[in-house]
Parts: sequence; structure tokens; C-alpha cells
Amino acid sequence: MKSLLLFLFVAAIANHSAFADISLSGKNIPDKIIVDKTTLLLNGTTYRKVSLFNVKVWLAALYLDNPTTDADVVLSSKSTKVVDLHALYDISASDSVRGWKLAIDSNCQPECQKQDAEIRKFYLSVPDFKKNSFYRYIFSNTGLQILLENKEIFNSTSPELANVLLKTWIGKNPPSEEIKKELLKGSVKL
Repeated sequence: MKSLLLFLFVAAIANHSAFADISLSGKNIPDKIIVDKTTLLLNGTTYRKVSLFNVKVWLAALYLDNPTTDADVVLSSKSTKVVDLHALYDISASDSVRGWKLAIDSNCQPECQKQDAEIRKFYLSVPDFKKNSFYRYIFSNTGLQILLENKEIFNSTSPELANVLLKTWIGKNPPSEEIKKELLKGSVKL
């Protein structure tokens, strides 16, 4: 009887998908999401930590239609990509813009010059970053859409701007190499 129960338990685990929703910092991170009728799979998750005390500022999850560990593949893909961002700490809009400027300037030369007007429009849309807020960045071949609590706060028809912002997480100069590595795990399996 014990061996039968053990067999049934192992079979149940084996039948369970290799992917499953996870919970980090009390936030539910689904193993897949549907955006514009496209199923995207969780590629990786990461935290942005600052200060000597490693304060967690945000939790990010990258979703792709085809998980990969290669940043160049992600950045050159015409497929929809999503970064879900959970705010874990309050940051003023002016400090957020300062952080974005640093990240954009270090990742997008020479594209920034061509996207200057769109980047300025983006900076004007950046709100105060409030703890427990949920942001969704949707990068597509038709542009960029940013949602705050599922309400649009920014929209651009520039796929180049979308790529510029995506580079701030997985480009040549991410906030940290750990962030880039964690987002590019290729999938999150439990």
C-alpha cells in the first residue's frame, strides 16, 4: 500500500507542469500571462536592491513568447515582451526620472538621439513610485505601452523607444549584472 501511495504521489508531481506560479515578497508572479491574445512565459525574476542594507526597491518579472538566456535574441525579436514590475519601496517621480535617465543614457547610444522627443515624453509620464504599485511594460514591434494598476499611463508608437527601455534591464549596462542574469534565466522552473 505504501508503494502504491508513493507511486501515485510521484505520478501526480510528474504530471504537474514544470512551471507554476510563484510568490516573491508577497507578490504573485504567474508562470505565464496573456497579452493581446499571445501567451508569454515567465523567463526570469529579479530584485533591484540598493544601499549597504540591500533594500529591495522593486521586483521584476520578464515574460517572453519563447524563453531564452540570450539578451541579443530578446532585444532583436519582433515578438511582444513584458516586464511586470512590483514596487516594494516609495520613490519620488523626480528620483525615478533621475534613475531612468541614468539607465537610458548608459544603454542606448546612438539611438537616444533619434528618440529624444519620445524619451522626453516618457520622462513626463513617470509618476511617483509607490510601494505595492504594479506596473506593466509591454514592448512590441508597434511600440511601448506602460500600465499602472492596469491603467495606461504611457503609450508610444516607437518600437525603437520600446527597445531603448528594455535595454535598461537587459542591455549592455543594466542596473546590475545580477538583474540581467536573473531576468535571462530562460524560464523559471520549480
